[in-house]
Amino acid sequence: MLRTYVYIEWPGAPCACRCAHCLTSAGEWQTTKVAYARARRIADRFSVWARETQNGVAILHNVWPSCEADSEVLRDVFRFSREQGEPLDMMLNGLRLRTRDQFRTFIAPLVADGLQSTSLSFYGLRESHDRFAARRGDFDYLQMMDAVVAELGLLRHHHILATKATLHELPELLAILNATAGRVSSYASIYDYSGRATTREDWLESSDLERLPEELRSTINTERHKAEAAWVEQILRGDIPAKRKLLYVLHVREESVDRLEQEPCEEILERLRQRDEAARAARPSLPAVAKRYGDRSSQRIYNLCGLERKWYARYYAEHAPERLAEWLDPNADRIRLE
Repeated sequence: MLRTYVYIEWPGAPCACRCAHCLTSAGEWQTTKVAYARARRIADRFSVWARETQNGVAILHNVWPSCEADSEVLRDVFRFSREQGEPLDMMLNGLRLRTRDQFRTFIAPLVADGLQSTSLSFYGLRESHDRFAARRGDFDYLQMMDAVVAELGLLRHHHILATKATLHELPELLAILNATAGRVSSYASIYDYSGRATTREDWLESSDLERLPEELRSTINTERHKAEAAWVEQILRGDIPAKRKLLYVLHVREESVDRLEQEPCEEILERLRQRDEAARAARPSLPAVAKRYGDRSSQRIYNLCGLERKWYARYYAEHAPERLAEWLDPNADRIRLE
């Protein structure tokens, strides 16, 4: 059974980095001028709707594309998450540069309000990371924030991007990050086919997995991340994994805010569902695009959702180029099945 989520995204928090693989292409589109309070009221409206109808839909509310928002806004976002029973985690990448004291002043009220953990993404050692994040000093800044968070007693999640270009740097990177005392969990991350990542060439391949430090290799779910060739073979024999999540993603922007405030929640989601079903009915099946566009020799590692985006992007480029930009736009309101 699909677990259904509605994401109310307020894209009003600018990102200070321009990461080379950014899944949302942050910095290439304008943040909204819609006041945060209106986004919160919309999130509350959906929350009341879900509770009164007892439909089991989970309502999530975020600032986007970074957490570079006023501290009171962030505290309010966390209050909403707490009301929904969601864990309180904060992504620290993309914050503007602050001194150690300034950062501590920024995050301390959030910790007092119940912030439980923080997440940081690293792209290699200092030189590689800074180049990838397009900000000199970003690696040292992330280490400083990580140390402050450790002092405050929070759990720290380290997401370490594994690519061919930086594979040899990961053992030393892990040693540096693990040298900071405190509670920490490290995970390997692999490119997802979205945003700027669609243009990357240093994609991890299946033969590279053995070169990963065991601490990271053990965090990769090889049932959900495998070579494109393996996915093609699996799909063509009819073994298509069932989706587990249904996500409605709604962005609160100038052109949408009035409708999101006034239209019944059911009608908003139903319109999105109908648009999605019409699009699915008009394009070939997953096995058909796997057979036509799948690379049976590729050892690049993907999750299936990413491969679907890749294969259907090739289909649209060939048959409906006017749909291609919309299909690849990571910031459009849409339904996602994962």
